[in-house]
Parts: sequence; C-alpha cells; structure tokens
Amino acid sequence: MKYAYIRVSTVKQDYERQEYAIRGCEVPKGNIYSETISGTKKAVSRPEFEKLMSRLEKGDTVYFESMSRMSRSVLDMVETTQKIVKDKGATVIFLKENLTLSIHMDSTSSLMFNIFASFAQFERDLIS
Repeated sequence: MKYAYIRVSTVKQDYERQEYAIRGCEVPKGNIYSETISGTKKAVSRPEFEKLMSRLEKGDTVYFESMSRMSRSVLDMVETTQKIVKDKGATVIFLKENLTLSIHMDSTSSLMFNIFASFAQFERDLIS
C-alpha cells in the first residue's frame, strides 16, 4: 500500500507544494496524512504520523515531499526511519532528495541519508 505524510509548521503555511509533489506517486487520497505541527516535535508523537505508523505493514511505501517534512532532527529522523524500514518492513521515499530507503539499502544510500538529515537539522538551527 502507498502512503504519504505532509506537514507544515504553522497555520500560515499550506500543503499545496507537498500535495503537488506527491500527486504523481498514486497515493490513495485516504492514505495521505497531513498536519500542522512543528518539525522539532518527535515524529512518532505527532497524532497524524502516529495514525500512519499504526497502518504500516511489510511491503508498504511511505512518501515524503522532503526529509524536513519527516523531521528536523538527525536523531529523530534516523530513529523514525529505522522504525519504518527495519521494524515495519516498509520503504521510505524522500522525493526532493530522490532518496529511497528500504531494508535492502546500500551504503551509498545510507551515507546520503545521513548527509541530508544533517542539512535538514542545520537548516532548522538557522531558522531558530
């Protein structure tokens, strides 16, 4: 099954850019989870993200417009991705970064993930 997660930090923002990005991924409308909440809050403690996690099964795919939509913390992003990929057996796709993470992830994908996760946190630190 295909799922997507969309997040904005404030009510002044909208989901349009992220919805546009996932449009071509053929995610059923009922499988798109969206919420307005800070990226500094742990992903697994966000209500809509928790709902998404509860539905994931082995072989599913979760789409994010970008890594920063999952989290703004390297530690949280690593832990959350591990829960999706290793614990649930699902695949994570970050569209902006053109990065796919699965149980069969190679060392290059792992390196790129860690570099991009660091940039997402760095960007958040600059915004603060």
